[in-house]
Amino acid sequence: MLSALMNTNMPWAPSAWKHWVDHIIRQGHKFGLKRATLVHANGTTAAATSGFMLPSHEIQKFAAYFDGVIKGDPERISLQGKTYIIKSISASQIIAFNGSRYFVISRAKTMYIVVMCDSRTMYEDGARWLQRLTDSLVAKGY
Repeated sequence: MLSALMNTNMPWAPSAWKHWVDHIIRQGHKFGLKRATLVHANGTTAAATSGFMLPSHEIQKFAAYFDGVIKGDPERISLQGKTYIIKSISASQIIAFNGSRYFVISRAKTMYIVVMCDSRTMYEDGARWLQRLTDSLVAKGY
């Protein structure tokens, strides 16, 4: 397996982060979590469900929201080019809503987990579950 990771001729190498995304979708499905991405603070994507991407300029603004130093309207956030109203924000999680879907952004030490949720009734349970998952990433140093 190590040789697969070191072979630069290999067109695709397995990603541990992809396993995390797959786990989020498998386990989070009961909470209405439909798509997920793990992104680094610099805006690069570690892994994502197919077709679920966030522009790096949006990702790079997450820290300002979490740290309470956002310029402009602190009650709104732009995700995938759409405006979302922030329903709740803490030092480690943002929940935003646009009328039809929720975004939950959880902050670890070195990255963010962003999920899209289509359930109005289960998003809070999904957010709590995602926070526990994020806490385990933090415990591992990420």
